[in-house]
Amino acid sequence: MDKLILDLMKDGKDINEILSMPYHFLIEILRDKNNPKQEKSLIAAALNRGLTGVKDKLRTVCSEIKENLSVFVAVIDL
Repeated sequence: MDKLILDLMKDGKDINEILSMPYHFLIEILRDKNNPKQEKSLIAAALNRGLTGVKDKLRTVCSEIKENLSVFVAVIDL
């Protein structure tokens, strides 16, 4: 459950918004993450995994940009 909350925060959700979510809603999100959809074809599965990889990479790049931007803003404020 902790990992789910941390993942939601990394995706940009506010902690107060997460804490106000109904418990059953969080359980549904957790269940969906742990039970991936079964694809009907190998091509669809490969495409889905490829898009997930792109999403993960974009999330990493976005966090790096935010980190670098905060350093840049701190330098400008001096």
